[in-house]
Amino acid sequence: MPHSSMYAAIHEEVRQAFERSMNSPVLVAVTGWQVGFRKVSHTHALQQLTGMSLASAKAATDAVLDGRPVQVLVHGPVAAAKLAAALRELGALVQLPSEA
Repeated sequence: MPHSSMYAAIHEEVRQAFERSMNSPVLVAVTGWQVGFRKVSHTHALQQLTGMSLASAKAATDAVLDGRPVQVLVHGPVAAAKLAAALRELGALVQLPSEA
């Protein structure tokens, strides 16, 4: 196998592994809330950033308000970081796997 073909094959294998890691499921833990928590905005953010139905997003928000941690599955670390940042801005306490 010529070197250029070998390097192209390795490059393609690395690219595919990177794409798989960027789309791998990540659990975002919403562990609580702080004063100023914006319930309606939190529900809306869950809908927009995860594709949850209104009923599911509302149930998750209500669980957090009741003191029950909620885990939300998103696809990839970028989506997880985006969700965590948005929810923190709304007053949620959020933990990512990389922060555990």
